[in-house]
Amino acid sequence: MSIKKIIVFCVLAMLPIFIFANELSGADSIETQKTLIKKKYKNNKQVFYGFSAHLDVASPLVNYLIDKSMLSFEAAVDVDLMHKYFPTFELGFGSADKINENNIHYKVNAPFYRIGLNFNILRTKNKDGEKKIFIGSYPYIGFRYGFSLFKYDLEGVVINDDYWGVSRPMEVNPKYLYAGWAELVAGVKVNMVKGFTMGWNIRVGLLSHTSRASLKSQLWYIPGFGKNNTVNVMFNYTFGYTFNYDSNKIK
Repeated sequence: MSIKKIIVFCVLAMLPIFIFANELSGADSIETQKTLIKKKYKNNKQVFYGFSAHLDVASPLVNYLIDKSMLSFEAAVDVDLMHKYFPTFELGFGSADKINENNIHYKVNAPFYRIGLNFNILRTKNKDGEKKIFIGSYPYIGFRYGFSLFKYDLEGVVINDDYWGVSRPMEVNPKYLYAGWAELVAGVKVNMVKGFTMGWNIRVGLLSHTSRASLKSQLWYIPGFGKNNTVNVMFNYTFGYTFNYDSNKIK
């Protein structure tokens, strides 16, 4: 990757943090005005505040930069509960078409899914137990369980018979496999204007299991997880929109 690409990548990654810090500093001054807090909220009993939809624009680029034979797209929906907990559902599509240095051809195309929870690490109430004004921007940590049901093709595998001194191709009939993995997530979401959002997250994935352990070593790529390593580091950069619902807000 060239120096220019690295600089552009760093600027884009830091942009949500700069915006978030600016909003947070403004929110701190607002929070000192208790009359404004009381005007915005009638009570502290509301649980559901809406939901957000996000499209990840980093996955196609990151996969292309790592290995041009991989491609991945994904989107997500999360629900705002008490401005603190955000149950999340992610879905996407991953594919790979790779011929390695041993002339073995690996091919797979399949959807993948993740379910989990984001946790807003900012305090949502002040010392008096009153709700703080939620600015729509927050840093978070979370976890995911990802899974994919896929069929892969494997061609060009040769078996050497030392006894007879011959080689023969191994036939691998396409089979459906289930793969599951766990992810730890950390990121930031920023409210831009009129519900439009942007943000990024870094996640560490740990491959936990496949439906047929004997075939696990044959998997070069797993949709949604990436290359078949024990641990993978992934990056998402998202744009989205938040559909707010605030029953406590006084019109």
